[in-house]
Amino acid sequence: IQRGKPELPGLPATYAEQDEEACTLELYLEDPVAGMELVLLYTIYEELPVLARSARFICRGPETVCLERAMS
Repeated sequence: IQRGKPELPGLPATYAEQDEEACTLELYLEDPVAGMELVLLYTIYEELPVLARSARFICRGPETVCLERAMS
């Protein structure tokens, strides 16, 4: 859990002007066989009824991976 909301480079997203305005939970999931890591981010805002979420896929294996779709 960290204060603030991480940026999503290249994507439209909500933001926090100051770190005290929001808290973000990061969950790390790993598939060692496929060499993939999934980071789930959930942000709640102090004064707003908003829950923002995003996902980041990271390829840790030696081969290139083509991600065709990700569903919630």
